[in-house]
Amino acid sequence: MIYFQKKPIKTGRNMTSEIVKKKEINERSVIPMFSEGEIWWCNTGKNIGVEINGKHGDFSRPVYIYKKLSANSIMVIPLTSQKKREGDWYVHFVHRDFHEYAAVCHAKVISSKRLFRRLGMTSRENRKKIEDGFSKLYIKNDPNLND
Repeated sequence: MIYFQKKPIKTGRNMTSEIVKKKEINERSVIPMFSEGEIWWCNTGKNIGVEINGKHGDFSRPVYIYKKLSANSIMVIPLTSQKKREGDWYVHFVHRDFHEYAAVCHAKVISSKRLFRRLGMTSRENRKKIEDGFSKLYIKNDPNLND
């Protein structure tokens, strides 16, 4: 049996502005044209706990378009330039002379309505690095499974 505390939760967040932004994004009628391997500014929103957040008043951050699922749905990998990241959870690459880290551990499916400004296409080399990092983290390479 699960018991919950009956104390009020203090979030320290302005949930109203987040809801207004979400409503605005949902009502967008134009869906941007995008391709796998591109980097876009995206309204990721404010998330919970260790989930990677959007920044600024529009709750946005750059994302790498990993997989186009449909015209309305894409799998993205959030990007960060903050600090050197270590481990299998982040993939380092350089895009337009900026050091970026693809947070493969935070990959998620989003609506393409969240995209709002194209930043460019990644190089073939960087795309391979990110895809290899994603595979290393999420796809178990067990030779016994190939029987």
